[in-house]
Amino acid sequence: IVQPGDTCWSIAENLLGDGEQVVVVHRHNDLGPMPHLLTPGQRLMLPGRLAQPIARIRWLQRDVQARAPQSFSWANAAKDMPLWRLHKVATGDDSSAGIRFGSESKMSMRENALLVIYANLASTKREGLNRQAGGLDLMLEHGTLRGGLERLDAEAGRDAEPAPRAIAVGTPSGEISLQSHDSQIEVDELKTSIISVFDGIAKVVAQGASVVVSEAYGTVVRKGKPPERPRPLPPSPKWEGGDDDAVVLSPGGAQVTWSTRWLPVPEATRYRLELVRDDDAYTMIA
Repeated sequence: IVQPGDTCWSIAENLLGDGEQVVVVHRHNDLGPMPHLLTPGQRLMLPGRLAQPIARIRWLQRDVQARAPQSFSWANAAKDMPLWRLHKVATGDDSSAGIRFGSESKMSMRENALLVIYANLASTKREGLNRQAGGLDLMLEHGTLRGGLERLDAEAGRDAEPAPRAIAVGTPSGEISLQSHDSQIEVDELKTSIISVFDGIAKVVAQGASVVVSEAYGTVVRKGKPPERPRPLPPSPKWEGGDDDAVVLSPGGAQVTWSTRWLPVPEATRYRLELVRDDDAYTMIA
């Protein structure tokens, strides 16, 4: 169903993953001579096997809301909910959500985050660290986003030159191009962006300046300022007793109390503890 502002090109881009697929829209609909002027409410036919959403909500915890394009109201999100171009997703207090982009990439939103989806990470051509401004895949307005590509080009057996895949994430203070399995972007109440790269690399651009952040490094971008020089991330805390992993059994779903302690990290100003539920989801507990 045609929405206000829709064109044949935008429909092909949103539903088929590429504006060049506009020929499919034309093939299945008698729209008369060019140019085609679509009317809001008009019904168009498309092959169901081709019309795929940009992403889906893989999992969610507690208060997660979504707002569809052209919609003025928010609605409760649901597992496997399809997400299209310009869809917005927001998490509330003590809430989180995971978003899957086909088999190519996945992102986790932590509490009080607002994300806008622009492009299909699974099918859009990537321009890697050389991509130009204006080609955003995601926009993080505030909160924390973590994740990355499932596989880097070298691991997928592809030639990484001249166009390695990347994820372009915009923030109120800059733009980040990620070639990484696992990176974190946080936007605080002052619109400052804090970028941490746990593997791979990222290019951060702001105010006409750029820095490349390597694995185990991070940078800060204050609104209206260029990116700061990358500096090493603090090391992970060590559990007291030396064990890196712990298993707690809960027979029959019985309630279990478990306590642990970790050794302080001199460079750290705060800590975050996550309780893993499965390969994709986690619940933030501290």
